[in-house]
Formats: sequence, structure tokens, C-alpha cells
Amino acid sequence: SGLAAVTSLSFTDTDTRVFFVGGTVSWVAPADLTGIVQYHVRLNWDLSDTSVKTQLFDTANPAPCMCVLDPTTNWLFGPSETRSDDSLDLATYPADQYPAQWLFVLSAGASPAGQLAAGDPIQTVSEATHMRLIDVQSTNLPTSLQLETLNFMDQTNPANSGTHVEGILDWTTTGPDYPQVSEDWGLADSFEVFLAEAGSLSGTLTRSLGTVAIGTASGVTTRQLTIPETLLSGADAFVVKAINSVGQAPLSASQSEVFLLPTTTSTSVTTTTTILYSLAGLQVTFSDTDTNPEVLSGVISWQEPLSTAEITSYAVYMSYESAGSQKLLISNAVSPPATSLTISGLMRQTGDPTFPANWLIVYPMVQGALAPVSM
Repeated sequence: SGLAAVTSLSFTDTDTRVFFVGGTVSWVAPADLTGIVQYHVRLNWDLSDTSVKTQLFDTANPAPCMCVLDPTTNWLFGPSETRSDDSLDLATYPADQYPAQWLFVLSAGASPAGQLAAGDPIQTVSEATHMRLIDVQSTNLPTSLQLETLNFMDQTNPANSGTHVEGILDWTTTGPDYPQVSEDWGLADSFEVFLAEAGSLSGTLTRSLGTVAIGTASGVTTRQLTIPETLLSGADAFVVKAINSVGQAPLSASQSEVFLLPTTTSTSVTTTTTILYSLAGLQVTFSDTDTNPEVLSGVISWQEPLSTAEITSYAVYMSYESAGSQKLLISNAVSPPATSLTISGLMRQTGDPTFPANWLIVYPMVQGALAPVSM
């Protein structure tokens, strides 16, 4: 359009009915007024021209009014203004699936003044100044908001692995810039992150780790929360929910808001010092190729630790349980850089016949002795 955009757009909803908006929209006129005769206030579904509300009603003028004339820089919503589209797009974009959640002010020319004729310049949605609408109300929960990605950078001290969690949780969304169908970002104030048990996600969650405000600006589709060291107490999932003053959004059908914490199948770390030759948290793999019962054959392999400088060899055991209290040595002669051991025809047993072997455990040997860290 070539027209300059307004600045300092501001609006606070004063109508406490859900889906209704009330109050005054205000803005600052651009320094360059070339070609600008009027300003159009619009409500929109997203940041494209998908579904735009074409008529707004001013309390001072009961007739449909599509504009205010420069130098006026404010707009008063009428008493019954809703966030529903009222254009011919309703058949394609039903109001209940495409609620308006963006407020725009478009600079426009006109001929004659006050009327926009075909061919007269007007800013496109992408050119115009805009802000996210926040529907101030006290009856409706937010809708579920789909997360496109949900990632966790685990910074938990290895000594506390399995009992505590610490790190950075981040997530991305397509909204509010480009919402999913039926998402209503106008009802959401913030995201809240919870610790929960994956098997008990229904109802209201209570173990809050913190909130992240959504804000009114566009272009923010990635958010994150830094989680300090926190006791799990049986929790095994993060849940990211939209919230408002009424409460928490329900989970979406896909449960994209849920991040399952990894589980471990090896021993817990028994030392409070992180050391470079530790095997804690690394992976042991074995696939039995012997079809005879209670007989094991195949290759046991494991990941190399951060440093092998102090390791004289690895000791591989069969064990009754993951703590290694009842175990039987298979070999202690595997020296770095080797990270595997081939076994053939080995009976699955420990030193006590009442305790069958159910685990394979690999220890680093330092100065000829078992180190107190294993996997």
C-alpha cells in the first residue's frame, strides 16, 4: 500500500462477558501521513487474511462504521461487539472454530473522505500494526493449545538421577500467530508447567514448576522455562497447559503438551561426585542368541565413558538385581579401548542358586579395584 503504519497500539478489554470485547482502542498516528485519510480497526483470526471481521460498531454511531478519520486515533467498541467474524466468510470459517484473536489498525486512504472505494489504498494485514486480544472474562477455561515441539535439556546432577530433575523445558506452537482450528488464544493468559504422573493427568494438576506469560506481541512461537533441581516424588512427566484466571486448559487429544521423563534400567549412582570414568547413565546392550533355556550367548557391549585414562579394565557381572548385591563375575579382562565382550554357552546364574541372574552390570576397574560407579 505504501502507507505508514500506526504505532503504540493499546487495548484492554472492559467487557467481562466471554467472547465479547469492550473498551477503547488507541494508537499513535505515523509521522508520515502521506496518503492517509482514515484508520480501519479490524479483528482477525490470524496474521493472514484468513478470516477478517468487516464491520465494527461504535457506541457513538449506531450505523455500521468501518473507519475513523485522521486525526482521530482511538476507537470505542460498541456494547455488543463479539470476537466472531461477521463477513461472508462465516460459511467457510465458522465462528466457533475461528474466533478473532488479533486486533489490527490499518492505515487507509479514501475518496471521498470516510468511504473506501475500490482501488483506494489500504494496508494489508501483514503491513498493519496489530496486537493479540485478551478476552477478559471469568467463566471459561482456555482451550487446549497444541504444542508443535516439546523438548527438555536435562541438567540433572548424575548423582540425583531418578530422584530429582533439573534443566530447561522449551516448546513451540503455531499460534497465536497462526492458530490451529478451534484454538482460542484470546482466552489464554499464560502457560504453566507442571510435574505429574503420566497415569494421572486428568483433572487439575497441582505441582506447578512455573509460568510463562504469552503476551500480546506476534512473532513469539518458542517459549521456555528453566526448572531448578526438583524432587520427583514419583512424578514422571512434564505437562504444559494454557491457563487463565478461571483455571487450566484441558489436554488436547494428541496430548502434545506432555513430556515423559526418561526411565533408567540400570543401577542408581551411589556417589555424589561426578567423575569422568563413570559409566552411570550409559547404555549396555545384549541380545541372547542361544535358544537353550538358562544359557546365554552373544555380544555384551556398552558405551565408552568420558575418559578411560584411569580405567585399567572393565568388569562384567551377572546380577540378581540392579544394585549388584548378588552377582557373579563373567570377566574382568576387557581393557579400553574395547567396549564389548563375547560370551558363549554361559549359564544364567549368580553365586547363590536362590538368586537367578536378571541383570548385566559393567563396572570400571580403577587401580585394580571396582569403582563405585557402574551401568
